[in-house]
Amino acid sequence: MKNKQDPRIEKFLKRPLSWSSINSFRYDPEEWYEKYINGKRGRDTGPLVFGKNVGERLASEQDFLPEVPRLKEYEHELHVKIGKIDCIGFLDNFDLDNRAFSEFKTGRKWTQDKANKHGQIDMYCCLIYLKYGIKPEDLKISLIWLPTEEQQDFRTDFVKDMKPVIFPIKKTMRDILSFMAEIQIIHVQMQEFILSKTVDKVS
Repeated sequence: MKNKQDPRIEKFLKRPLSWSSINSFRYDPEEWYEKYINGKRGRDTGPLVFGKNVGERLASEQDFLPEVPRLKEYEHELHVKIGKIDCIGFLDNFDLDNRAFSEFKTGRKWTQDKANKHGQIDMYCCLIYLKYGIKPEDLKISLIWLPTEEQQDFRTDFVKDMKPVIFPIKKTMRDILSFMAEIQIIHVQMQEFILSKTVDKVS
């Protein structure tokens, strides 16, 4: 394939596709290109840093937010091919024996409808099915929201008297097949965007 001779395409194809990459491309292809192809990582925002710290503390400190349900494993890695596309995911919380996984989210805008439509859940259901053969209908899925707000000094912190909100989610094989088709399209669009940037620089 001629496109694979482009060093940017070669670099792109060697790196497993993650949800963060997919989400970044959907939100802003230019920013995605700078980060994932040119390697120019922007500065993490306060809310993003806060969310990462919360995830790490949930994994390492049992006394931290004990009201948050916990499963057996944290950051469970799934490295699977969807067709010819190399994909990777890290489940916040996972229990293979009980066929359950959950994702922790901070922020202010999570609702049941938003949780139901969150593409990361579709991707992880897909990876679990391809890795372990477990259908999404047989999974116990939840998105656990820990509401936060920005303080007057621009720090991010939990809202007063914060209580976790648990959104149970149901997925089907149809959702998986839809995601598989969608990721094929996105993967091609990413390569086309890379080549368009190459042409712009050459011309």
